[in-house]
Amino acid sequence: MDDNRNRASILDGMTADREAAYWDSQLVHALKRVYPMILAVNLTKDTYFVMKDQDNLNGNWKKNGKYSSLHLHGLASTHPDYQEAFAGNFSRENLLARYAAGESEVYLEARQMGADRRYYWSSTHAIRVENQHNDDVLQLIMIYPIDEQRKLENEVDRVRAEANRYRGAIMRTFDHIYEVDVVNDRVYEIRFSNGGVIREELGNIQQMNQALILDRMHPSHLEMYGEDRPWLKLLRTDIDPDISLDMYEDDWYLRQSYGEYRWERIQIIPSEDDPREIMIFSKDIHDVKQREERQRELLFEALASAEQANAAKRDFLSRMSHDMRTPMNAIVGLTTIAQAKIGDTEKIIDALDKIRSSSQHLLRLINEVLDMSRIESGKITLEEEEFNISELLESVMASIRTQTKAKQQMMVVNTQELSTGWMMGDRFRLEQVLLNLLSNAVKYTGREGYIMLSLFDTPNAHENMINLTVCVEDNGVGMSEEFVQKLFDPFEREIQPETAGEQGTGLGLSIVKNIVDRMNGTIRVESALGMGTCFVVTVPMKRVKVEQVDEAVQIQSEESTEEGISEGKYQKYRFLLVDDNELNREIGQEILQMFGAKVDLACDGQEAIDTLIQSPERYYDAVFMDVQMPVKNGYDATRELRAVVRDDLKELPIFAMTANAFADDVQDALDAGMNAHIPKPLDLSTLNRVLDRFLK
Repeated sequence: MDDNRNRASILDGMTADREAAYWDSQLVHALKRVYPMILAVNLTKDTYFVMKDQDNLNGNWKKNGKYSSLHLHGLASTHPDYQEAFAGNFSRENLLARYAAGESEVYLEARQMGADRRYYWSSTHAIRVENQHNDDVLQLIMIYPIDEQRKLENEVDRVRAEANRYRGAIMRTFDHIYEVDVVNDRVYEIRFSNGGVIREELGNIQQMNQALILDRMHPSHLEMYGEDRPWLKLLRTDIDPDISLDMYEDDWYLRQSYGEYRWERIQIIPSEDDPREIMIFSKDIHDVKQREERQRELLFEALASAEQANAAKRDFLSRMSHDMRTPMNAIVGLTTIAQAKIGDTEKIIDALDKIRSSSQHLLRLINEVLDMSRIESGKITLEEEEFNISELLESVMASIRTQTKAKQQMMVVNTQELSTGWMMGDRFRLEQVLLNLLSNAVKYTGREGYIMLSLFDTPNAHENMINLTVCVEDNGVGMSEEFVQKLFDPFEREIQPETAGEQGTGLGLSIVKNIVDRMNGTIRVESALGMGTCFVVTVPMKRVKVEQVDEAVQIQSEESTEEGISEGKYQKYRFLLVDDNELNREIGQEILQMFGAKVDLACDGQEAIDTLIQSPERYYDAVFMDVQMPVKNGYDATRELRAVVRDDLKELPIFAMTANAFADDVQDALDAGMNAHIPKPLDLSTLNRVLDRFLK
C-alpha cells in the first residue's frame, strides 16, 4: 500500500515527458523480471549490449559489440533444422527491411544450444523501440526458455492424438454408446464428432430399457429371459458405491428401425470408481453371427464327414486285411506243402499252379487299391497313342483265359461291326476297363456259363472321331435293383449265396466309372437277380487311317501260348539285365535262361552304360532296364545310351522292367527312349509279346 501511494504521489508531480520516461523504465523493469535475457540493439549503428543475462542462458556472450557478429554467433548455436528460419528473421538486413515495411516485431521458436552444449527450445522476440532522440532504428531482443513448455505441449499433443485414436477405435467398434447415471436416473447417448463428445439425454432408465431393449427384442428371444432380466440388476438406484459389480454381456436379437431383426452385442460396464456410473455399448454382429453359424454347420459337416471317412477307412482296412491275407495264406500254405512234398511231382505242380493263381489275385488287389488312390488324388492322366484293337483284345484274352478255362465258361468275342482296326487313345486305360468288366463277368458267372464281349463303333459329331462301344454280357447271378443304384461306389459289394466265396475289394467298378468319366464316355448297366448282367461302355476315340500307321509298329496277332515262352526260343540271343535288387536279378536271369538266352547282369544304370559301351557292336540283342536304381536310374541311363555315337546303341531294344506300373510310368519310359514297358511281377505272356514284337 505504501509503495502504491508513493508511486501515485510521484506521478502527480511529473510532466508528460517525465511520465513517459517513467513508464518506459517501468516497462524495462517488468521485462527484465519476465525474460531471463534481454538485448538492446541499435540496428543503424550495428551495435548491441546485454541488458540482462540470467544463468548465462546462451553461453559466454560478450556484454556488447557488433550485432552482425552476435547474429552469426546465434546462428551457429541454432539447431540445423532452424538455421534458415533464424537467419531469415534476425539478420540485420532483414530486420531493417521488415521494420521499414511497417512491422514492429519478429518472433521465432527454435532449438538453440545452451551452455552445456545441448539443444533446448527457446523463443526469440524482437520488438522495435521508439526513438525520440534521433533516426537510429532501435530494438529489444528478448529470449525465453520454453523447453519444458514444449515438452508439455508435445505430451498434450500425444495424449490428444492417442485420445483421437481411441475415439476412432470406439466409433468403429460400437454402433451406439450410452451413459447411465443411476443416481439421477438419467440416460444419455454419447456421440463423437470432430468438435468432441456430444451427450444427448434420452430419458430415465425405465424409458431407455423399454424403448431401446424390450420393445425391440424378438418375442422368442425375450421369452428366454422370462421375468429375470440380469441387466436390470446393474441399473438399480440403490446400488452401494462401495460394492464391486461385474459387467454384463449378451447377444440380443433386436428389431431395427426399418423392421428387420438383427443380432446386436450389448455390453453393460459399471465404472471401477463408482458402480452407479454405467456405460452401455451396442454393436451390430448380425453378419458375424451368421458366419459363425455357417462355420459351425461346416464344422459339424466336416466332423460327420471325418467320422464317415474314418468308418470307411476302418471298413476298408478290415476288408483289405481279409482280402490280402486270403491269397497270402494260400501262397504261404502252398509253399509249405510244396516243400514238404518234394518227391511228389503232381502235388508240387498243383501247388505251384495255385500259388500262381493266388499271386495274380493278390497283384490285382494291390493294383486296384493303388489305382483308386491315384484317381482320388487326381493323379490319373490319359495318354494318346495309336493302337491296334486286335492286339489289345489279344492281351485282354490272354489275361482272362485262365479264369474262364478254370470254370469251363464259354467266352465269345464279336468285333464284326468295327469299322476300323486302328484307333488313337489311352490303350492302357481301355484295356483296364475291359479287364475289370470281364473279370467281374467271369467271377459272378457260374461254371459252364456264357460271356460275350462285343465291340462296335458309331460316328461322332467331331471329324476324325468315332464312338467306340463295348458290351460285356453274361448269364451270371445278376444284381438286385437296390445294389445297382450304388454299384459304382467304392468298396460296395453285394453278397449273395452263390458268390459268398468270391474275393474282391469292391473297387473295380468304381475305377471303371472314374476312367470312363475322364475319357468323356458313358457307362450303363442292366441287371436282374438270376438273369445276368450287361455293361455298355461308350468312349470317344480318334480314328486312324491304315495308311497313316507305321507298319513297323503293327503287332502280329499270333496266338501266344498260355504258358509263356517256349523253351529254346531265344537261345541265339544275349540280353543285359540291369537291376539293383539281387533277388530280382536272380529271378529275371533264371526265367530268360530257362528259354535258352544268354544273360549278363549289371547293378545300376552307370554299370549298364559302361558294359554296353565297352562291348563290341551288336553284342547284346536287348536290355532289360530297371527304373529306380542307385548311382544312375534307368531313365537317365537310357538317355545317355541313345546319345552315344553308335548306331547299334541307338537301335538297341531297351525295355523298362519295373514295378512302376501306372500309365504315366509307361509314358515316362517311352519318353526316355525305351522301346516298351514290362511291369513287375513278370508276366510271361507279356514278356513273350514284347520280345516277339522287337526281336523278330
